[in-house]
Amino acid sequence: MRVSTSAWAIAICCIAAFTTTAVSGAFLTGTNGMICLLDYQIGSLTLNLYSSMVANHDLARSRGIGIKVVSGATMQDILRRVFSVDNDCDMFVGPGSSGRSMAINPALPALHLEFAAGAMDLANKAAFPYFSRINPSAQDQGFGMADVAHHFGVTTMNVLSAQDAFAASITASVGIRAKQNNQTIDELLYMSESAPEELPNIIARLERSPARYLAISTSPTSPLFQRVLQLMADSRYLETHEVITSTG
Repeated sequence: MRVSTSAWAIAICCIAAFTTTAVSGAFLTGTNGMICLLDYQIGSLTLNLYSSMVANHDLARSRGIGIKVVSGATMQDILRRVFSVDNDCDMFVGPGSSGRSMAINPALPALHLEFAAGAMDLANKAAFPYFSRINPSAQDQGFGMADVAHHFGVTTMNVLSAQDAFAASITASVGIRAKQNNQTIDELLYMSESAPEELPNIIARLERSPARYLAISTSPTSPLFQRVLQLMADSRYLETHEVITSTG
């Protein structure tokens, strides 16, 4: 069994995004519908990717669905743009986190899709009636990583986590599901943005562990993630271990 790094995450993310695109096309009637991307600083790269996916989708083109970026230095700036007189948004995507989504969703006047919001609180339709999640929740991601390992007979695993709230929620869910599956977590390690020099030591500890399966929980914007993957590639860790990541 070989689970390529982030392959499951990419598959889930892309399937969800294209499915959402189809849903958005069906949702918008007539022509010249407008999807507005709520672009707030660190979310821009992912938003641009999503924009390209939607803009190149046959259904979107056939219905004349357009893409417009609503950007701002603060969430208040974005809301002011949303309600400006020249705004013609039929649907909103973004702005790239659970906290921002919870802050902005109650004020949005139309369907709101989010690609990087894992908080279970957003499932409350009474509080967030227009919200729809593109990616799985943090709980579902954590359960999924443990269940994939269980499916392939993995009884001992390691977990490497970023230290933000998004990653912490996924990591906690991995632990809950692993316990339910009678799986053992040998190493639970945390990577810190304030101490990147510790990454080689973390990789060394993972290499010494008897576990050959690693679940990595990280936010979409973690600057450490690519560095970790490079260190694993350099040490040939990826050639001898199974690695799966969250959808981030």
